[in-house]
Amino acid sequence: MVIPSKSFPQGLAAVLAFDAEASFADNGENMTEAVQTVKSGEITHAVRDTHVNGFTINEGDILGLFDGDISVCGTDINKVLLDLVAKMADPDENTIITLYYGEDVSEDEAARTEKMIAEAFGKFDVEIYPGNQSIYNYIVAVE
Repeated sequence: MVIPSKSFPQGLAAVLAFDAEASFADNGENMTEAVQTVKSGEITHAVRDTHVNGFTINEGDILGLFDGDISVCGTDINKVLLDLVAKMADPDENTIITLYYGEDVSEDEAARTEKMIAEAFGKFDVEIYPGNQSIYNYIVAVE
């Protein structure tokens, strides 16, 4: 069975929903449902000047992608990350914000980011893990 997912956080949610004692059909249903509960985002840098989704983007700008689409753009990574999470997180639907930090983010910077997100989104549990990904400074999951 293939569980369709579009992002690392969705795939991880599916894996975590797997129950070795459950039936094939139940696992398929539970894993598919888990994928659908995850909102995914990424923070990266623009590699060229362009115009997308109403944004004028300059090479080097910081981009916030929500489910694959550019939804935030700016020059301050913290502001872009906060704005992206604000677009993703709904306190009536979600309870956890998880960040996976990339290879270019130090542990100290990641710890400061975790604190910043926890302070800004106090109703949510915030977790941060090293992802060591090369393209994205942060991968964000909201569940």
